[in-house]
Amino acid sequence: MSGIRKTDIVVGIDGSATSTAAAVWAGDEAARRGVRLVLLYAFVLYAYGSKDAALPGSVAYEEAEIDADQLLADASDEVRKVHPKLTIQTREEREPAATALLEVTADAGLTVIASQAKHQSLETLIGSVATYTAEQSKGPVVVLRGDAAAVPSTGPVVVGVDGSDGSEAAIDFAFEAAHSRGVPLQAVHAWNNSPVQGFRRVFHLQVDHDQADDEQLAELTAALADRAERHPSVTVQPAVRRGHPSTVLADYAAEQGASLLVVGASGVGSSDEQSLGSTSRGLLAHATVPLAVVR
Repeated sequence: MSGIRKTDIVVGIDGSATSTAAAVWAGDEAARRGVRLVLLYAFVLYAYGSKDAALPGSVAYEEAEIDADQLLADASDEVRKVHPKLTIQTREEREPAATALLEVTADAGLTVIASQAKHQSLETLIGSVATYTAEQSKGPVVVLRGDAAAVPSTGPVVVGVDGSDGSEAAIDFAFEAAHSRGVPLQAVHAWNNSPVQGFRRVFHLQVDHDQADDEQLAELTAALADRAERHPSVTVQPAVRRGHPSTVLADYAAEQGASLLVVGASGVGSSDEQSLGSTSRGLLAHATVPLAVVR
C-alpha cells in the first residue's frame, strides 16, 4: 500500500471500543520498537437502495467522511494519552476492510486487528475479517480477541514450535518480541500421540512417551540454541506438552499469563492437523491473549 513503510505498525480501526483498545496496544508496540503507528479505517458506503458505492459529493458520502475523520481522531487521542510523543498517521481507504488490511500486510512491519467490531453492515472489522487477514497475510499479523488488548505486556512470550520451516519465522519474531518486552521466551512443542506425531518425526505406535518427551525436549533446545546465542538477554524456556497443538498452546499461554502467543501461518487450513500452521485457525477463535500469526 502506497505510503506504508516497512517498519510501520498498522492497526485497523472501526470506531468500536475493541478497535480503540487495539490501537492503544499497537501504540505500545510502536513505542517499544521506536516506529510510526498508522491508524487505518477502511469502508465502503453504498448508495441507498443500490449496490453501487455512494458518489463523492453526495450527502451520505460527505457525512461518512466526517464520521471517518472523527473516529480516527478519537482513536489517535486515546493513543496519545498513553504515548504523547509517538508519531501517528491516519489513513482512510474506500474499500472493504478485508481488502485494505490484506494489502497492507505486504508492506507493514506488523498489522494489528481487533476481532470484534461495531458496524458489520459497513464492512468493518468483524471477526471473519480478522481471521481472513491473518490466514492470507503476507506479513505478521496480531489478532486481539475480546479483552486480549488489556493483557499486561509483562508476561512471557510463548511461541509454538513444530520443527518445520514454517515455524522458523515465528521463532525469530518471538525472540524479537521477548527482547523488546524484556521478558522470557517460552518455546512450546505440542505433540499428539494419536497418531504419534513428534518434533520433526513420526514415532512408532509403540513408544515410551516419557522418553519421547525427553528426546523432543533435547531436540527443541538444540533447535533454539543459535537464536539464544544471538539474544543473550532473552531467557529461553523450552517445553514439550502432549495434546492437540491449538488446545495446548491456548491453555499454556493462558496459564503462563503470556503477553503474546506466536505461531507460524504456513499450513493454515491444511488437512494435516499436526502441522503447527494448521492450528492457527483454532487459536484465532479461542486464544485469550494477543495472537501473532507470522509468515
